[in-house]
Amino acid sequence: MINSSIRSAAFFTVCATFATQAFASPVGSLPPTSTSVVGVGAGTSAAATPPVSPQFGQSVPQTGSNFVSIAAGGSHSLSLDGYGAVTAWGRSSEGQCTVPAGVYKAISAGGLFSLAIKSDNTLAGWGANGAGQTTVPSGTYTAVSAGFSHGAAIKTDGTLALWGSNANGQSTAQTGTYLAVAAGGFHTIAIKADGTLKGWGQNANGQSTVPAGTYTKIAAGLYHSVALKSDGTMSAWGAGSTSTVSGNSYGQSMIPSDAGSFTAISAGKAVTLGLRADGTVVSYGLSSATVGMPAVGTDPNYGQAIIPANTVGYTYTGIAAGGSQSLLLRAGSVTVVQSGVINGRYTTIQPAIDAANAGDTVNVAAGTYAENLVVAKALSLRGPNYGINPNTGTRAAEAIVIPATNNASSGKLIQVLASNISIDGLTLDGDNPSISGGTSFGGVDSNCARALRNENTDNTNISVTGIDLSNCVVRNFTTTGYYLLSVSASPIAASGNYVRNNLFDNMRFRAVYTQCDIVATNNVITNTFTGISQDSVGTASAVGFTPIISGNTITLVKTGSTSSRHMGISINNRFGSAPLMNISNNVINGSASITAPGEAIRITSSTGGAQVHATGNVIDGAGTLSTGYWIWNTDS
Repeated sequence: MINSSIRSAAFFTVCATFATQAFASPVGSLPPTSTSVVGVGAGTSAAATPPVSPQFGQSVPQTGSNFVSIAAGGSHSLSLDGYGAVTAWGRSSEGQCTVPAGVYKAISAGGLFSLAIKSDNTLAGWGANGAGQTTVPSGTYTAVSAGFSHGAAIKTDGTLALWGSNANGQSTAQTGTYLAVAAGGFHTIAIKADGTLKGWGQNANGQSTVPAGTYTKIAAGLYHSVALKSDGTMSAWGAGSTSTVSGNSYGQSMIPSDAGSFTAISAGKAVTLGLRADGTVVSYGLSSATVGMPAVGTDPNYGQAIIPANTVGYTYTGIAAGGSQSLLLRAGSVTVVQSGVINGRYTTIQPAIDAANAGDTVNVAAGTYAENLVVAKALSLRGPNYGINPNTGTRAAEAIVIPATNNASSGKLIQVLASNISIDGLTLDGDNPSISGGTSFGGVDSNCARALRNENTDNTNISVTGIDLSNCVVRNFTTTGYYLLSVSASPIAASGNYVRNNLFDNMRFRAVYTQCDIVATNNVITNTFTGISQDSVGTASAVGFTPIISGNTITLVKTGSTSSRHMGISINNRFGSAPLMNISNNVINGSASITAPGEAIRITSSTGGAQVHATGNVIDGAGTLSTGYWIWNTDS
């Protein structure tokens, strides 16, 4: 009984999630936009109060990926994913959840039946057919809507097709062209080509007596109707227009004058839902916390208008109000971008990484993600502060990745198991405040040893090159932030490894440790035992890659590390054909808290022709560092 001004209409639902989407492969499918469906009301997995009867599972949340639209019927629910696949759940007494094979563009759930537009723009129907409601007309269509026992659709030429029950005139043929249509319980409403409304069919509650003015979106419930004006404000009429609770009236048409604007609407049996531009949802009607109407009369209170507490903090892209349930389509906060086009949306990071192809970009929106990530393909992982130096730029809200489990001795927040991985604009935090039992230092209880490491779950080091960590905040790790090891007794020939423009803070041991050449520039490293340490490099870098450690500001403090010596920058065991390493223009500070010996710059065992140059560095030992430069067993 619902419709939007774009492609889809549905009984008890509206789906405006693909207003400007273009079709993408596979043929006829829509680009994926969201990833999980939240249900409330009858059929939830938890017990309802008062007891819900019957329960058919129509409100059981659905997990997965790439959902683009949802539809709520009398007691069943539908979802459509970005590849054109339809999933159905809930009551299927008439086969309304038995989806025919095929690729689909739009869905609509009716009383005991379902309708859809196929990839070739023809219609499909399944479920109850006592009034001919699933005997769909031929032709091609741009929008479809399922009522209680009738269907309505807009043909490609803009004219209407109506079929099924006509007991109340709801399927009476209409002339003219239309922008949208919505099939209600026993009535139908439509937006004409000039933006004005038209209604026909049952009108006992005034649901077919449409208001004047022009509108952009419509939704039809069982006994009421809803529309959006061009400014996004909502109009509703029919049952529930007054505060009197009786019969079919539960306040579902009582939209406050100060309700504001909406981007999508949905009308159910006795409920109205509105979706705002910021992704939040409001509800009116039966058991609505907004209106506060009690459940009396013939309609039991299923809680379908109570926005559940566990939805707070999320944003949504779709809404669907049904006969005894409401559905919300949760926005995907993590997107996969391929060749500049969004190719998937997810609520967590790892599924997006898994779905991405080599060379894709995974964009992570602001929020906190408790995940230990595995990246085993070349890709770019970008936060909302991509390209913004945390030490000099103005940052937006952060995307913060924290460990999901407690492993302060050897845990890895991000495993980098392939070459050419870029991580930019994120906050990587070793402290998950909800997990106890970690290692305490610097005012936190750290639950992770390293932010980034090239070691798999079998503790096998993976040979990688091109690992770029830039514009990130890295904090609260027990061992190291950026950590790349060699994979055998022979050092790896690694190139393109960058550590640039990061803020490393509260590192119990060190910020950076590598057994390969890197470019480490313009990082601020504070509250750490050791800054940057490089060890065992004996092979030449690729042509065009010049290793350097420059422009970093490093402040050493006592952190509780058991290491015996502080080091600002350490170069050890550089030999053979390793290229020149320049250490230039760094600022290294000691602090009053230091009690162990240490050096600002330490160069040891650079032999066999390998060279290290240290120039233009500024060292302030604060009276606690024992040595400025420590040079031992070095040719030059």
